Amino acid sequence: MEKKSSDIWNHFSVINNEKAKCLYCSNSISYKGGSTTNLTKHLKRKQYVQHEAKKIPRLEMVEQNLDEHEPDEPNEKRPQTSQPQILSYQPSATTNINTKKTRPLQTRVDSYITKPISLNKQKILDEQRTVSKSLLPQLLNETKERVKNNLNNAQFLAFTTDGWTSINNDSFVAVTVHFIDTRECVLKSFLLGCFNFEKSHSSNNLSVFLNDCFNEWNISEKIKVAVTDNAANITAAIKMNKNWLHIPCLAHTINLIAQAGLEEINHVYKKVNKVVKFFKRSTQSYKKLKNAPTQMGYPELKLIKDVTTR
Repeated sequence: MEKKSSDIWNHFSVINNEKAKCLYCSNSISYKGGSTTNLTKHLKRKQYVQHEAKKIPRLEMVEQNLDEHEPDEPNEKRPQTSQPQILSYQPSATTNINTKKTRPLQTRVDSYITKPISLNKQKILDEQRTVSKSLLPQLLNETKERVKNNLNNAQFLAFTTDGWTSINNDSFVAVTVHFIDTRECVLKSFLLGCFNFEKSHSSNNLSVFLNDCFNEWNISEKIKVAVTDNAANITAAIKMNKNWLHIPCLAHTINLIAQAGLEEINHVYKKVNKVVKFFKRSTQSYKKLKNAPTQMGYPELKLIKDVTTR
């Protein structure tokens, strides 16, 4: 039979003019027309280790598989056999194997260990800790002392308070004091705080909360007037302290009058509110509505949605 010159035949034996047998897995592979493409693909796919090992110099392969109990003498020559020798080969870290496809490497153990942060990042973190742990508390204390010094110049104080709920459904109550500075003869206002109020907004709880707030600032004896909305709970809380005069908020009172007046035209109000809601929900419709006045030569107008509390 004609001798095959390609190196691929070191891994296959000829069965006939169309098929060859793999020396590693004994499968029959077609090589019609003398093409060795199928043989090469099979070798790369099924016998990857042996195929890559063939590319390494034979001396290096032999050295990697030396028997530890029977070391070879220097310069000893090993006999060559007619059949290719199948060696257990694992590429070392220094071996350079150029292949189109490489197998993924196993994840190293140290990749799961947190590496030390860089000096630049550590500096940024230190600065942030300095601001939050040192500078901000220091600034807060300085601001409190300045407010207390100003409150010492007040003979009488009035306060306003209101509650609101955040988008996260957290309840807050803000307290602001107003007074005329006796030294400078000017009106001054200071926000004493916007406090997270977790208790129920009962009149008793609100009364205790307000008194605790004023005691903390040492101004309980100076409080004379309270301005709040007309809600029943805060109104009752103010009346619990006999030294406080309650004045309803003028803006809130006007709002209540306006809401009562709208009841007379409630059928019109509902239709207008429905129209506004429609254009607020549809982006395309709202865009056409905005362009309509401009096309007719009128100034652009914006829709205003009714808010009961305002």
